[in-house]
Amino acid sequence: MLFGLLLSCTSQESSQPAEGFISLHPSITETFYALGAEHLLKGRSDYCERPQSATVLPTFGTSITPNFEGLARANVAHIVGDNAISQHTDALAQLGTVHSLPWLSMEDMKQSIHQLGLITNTTSAADNIVNDLTKTFQSQPEGESVLLLLSGSVISKGQLWYIKPESIHGAMLEASGYRNAVSAGKDIPQMGVEELLALDPSVIALIGDSKAATDMTAQTKDLSALTSLQAVQNNKICMLSIDNPFGTGPSIVNTVPILKKQLSTCLQ
Repeated sequence: MLFGLLLSCTSQESSQPAEGFISLHPSITETFYALGAEHLLKGRSDYCERPQSATVLPTFGTSITPNFEGLARANVAHIVGDNAISQHTDALAQLGTVHSLPWLSMEDMKQSIHQLGLITNTTSAADNIVNDLTKTFQSQPEGESVLLLLSGSVISKGQLWYIKPESIHGAMLEASGYRNAVSAGKDIPQMGVEELLALDPSVIALIGDSKAATDMTAQTKDLSALTSLQAVQNNKICMLSIDNPFGTGPSIVNTVPILKKQLSTCLQ
């Protein structure tokens, strides 16, 4: 009722036709800039921080928790998010055309970039981005088996969060030339210490940005206490400090060679 009243009042206040886009997902916002379509953006999600120039845009919540009041007043033609936005399609459709773009796997990402190219009339730029992604991610992994742990893991509590092979970052690990120590299929990418001991990967790598360096140092110490692990015995525990390590926008093509270099240096 309140939402309908707000929508009615906002419609009466605005005599201008709806135009432009609001992106409610960081990777989608980054893609608008990569496409050269940033001039179409009228807003971003609360967590869109790349590129830096995007931070001047007003925020409107996220795909999971949109700011309906703000969106109603924004008077935009298109609202774009990842699949999470689909749970709000009925309500958001009253405010603009809703675009729900999957963004979990590399194939999802490429298809969604093509779709963004179509709706922003930048198909040539979208083709170029997808071609770069395809070229970068076509390498077949021939290196060692790596368990890639997130810097947010708490080893002492048995809360080990890892990169799934079917994810975009799983593809990134393989594109860097290394095999994922974890098999596909588990819904929640978390394991306990007993599972880690049973898996016994040849390499364990912690990944985070420079802010996570202290945490990763402590995690490395906790892992080193598990002396039965071959990665501990062979001194193959790595700390990978990468700018925007968990980003899934087009700039991930630049992350692959950095990951490859850091892993190679660690394992020499």
